[in-house]
Amino acid sequence: MSGTARALAAVTRRAASGALLLVGASVLLFALVDLAPGDPVLARFGFQAAGLSDEDLTRLRHEYGLDRSLPQRYVDFVRDLSAGDLGTSARSGQPIGDLVAQAFPVTASLTLVAAAVTAVLALGLGITAALYRGRWPDRLITAASAVGLAAPVFWVGLLAIDTFAIDLRWLPAGGYQPVSAGLWPWLSTLLLPAVTLALGVAGILVRVVRASVADQLDQDYVRTALGAGLSRTRVLWRNLLPNALVTPLTVFGLYVGYLLAGAVLVEVVYALPGMGQLLVNAAIDGDFAVTRIVALVTIAVFLAVNLCTDVVAMLIDPRTRT
Repeated sequence: MSGTARALAAVTRRAASGALLLVGASVLLFALVDLAPGDPVLARFGFQAAGLSDEDLTRLRHEYGLDRSLPQRYVDFVRDLSAGDLGTSARSGQPIGDLVAQAFPVTASLTLVAAAVTAVLALGLGITAALYRGRWPDRLITAASAVGLAAPVFWVGLLAIDTFAIDLRWLPAGGYQPVSAGLWPWLSTLLLPAVTLALGVAGILVRVVRASVADQLDQDYVRTALGAGLSRTRVLWRNLLPNALVTPLTVFGLYVGYLLAGAVLVEVVYALPGMGQLLVNAAIDGDFAVTRIVALVTIAVFLAVNLCTDVVAMLIDPRTRT
C-alpha cells in the first residue's frame, strides 16, 4: 500500500471514530441535560409562568413535546438536526441556529488568537529552554511555565483588566468588535482575553516542546550535521524542528479543547458575546435546547480540530501514517 493510500485510510479511520464519538456524546449530553433541574416552559414564560394554570402547563409541555419519553425526544432531536433544524430557544423564542451564528465567530476568533499566542510562546520559550538546558534561561522559563499553568484563568483575567485596561489604559476592559470594524479594533478586544486563555496551555506546551527539542538535540544525525560544518541555525530549522514538532503538534491539537472550554470563563470575565457566554446564560435560564446545541457544536469543533491536527502531523512526519 502506497503512502498516500495509508494516509487516506488513517484519515478515514479517524473520521469514522470521531463520528462515533460525536453520536455517543450527543446521547450522553441529551440525557444529562434532560436530568438537570429546571423547566423549559417556565424558562420560556419567565415571571408570566406564575399566572399559568396546571392545564396550561400541561398543554404547553405537550406542544413542546416534553411529555414524550426521553428516547422519543432524542429521536426527534436527531431527525431535526439531520434536517438542519437546530430548534428554538425556550427563553427568547429565537432560532438556535441564529444564536449560534452570532456567537460562534466570537469564540472562533478568541480561540484562533489564543492558539496563535500559545504557539508563539510555546515555540519561542520551549526552543530557548532546550538550547540552554540546565542554565538560567532554562530554569527561568520552566518556573514561568509552572506559574502560567497554575494560575486560575479568572484571576489572570481580572488582574490583566486591572493592569492593562484600567491602570495603563492600553486595551479595552471588555466587549467585542467584529472584523468589519477594522483589524485593530477587532484584535484589541481579543488580545487580553486570548493571552489570559493561552497562558495555561502555553505552560504545558513549553515543557513538551523543550523535551522534544532536547531529545532531538541528542540524536546522532544532529551531531553529524553539526560536525559536517552546517550552521546550528540551519540544522535547527531544516532538520531538527520537523522531527521535534510532531509530538507538540499532536498535544496542541488535544488542548484546543481546553481553549474552547476555557473560553466559557474568559468570555464571562471579558463580557464577550460568544458561545461560552451563550452556554452560561442558557444554563442559568434553564434553556435546555440551547445548552444541548452549544455543547454539541463545541464537541464537534473539538473533534474536527483533532482530525485536522492528525492530518498535519502526517504531512510533517510520514511515519505517523502507519
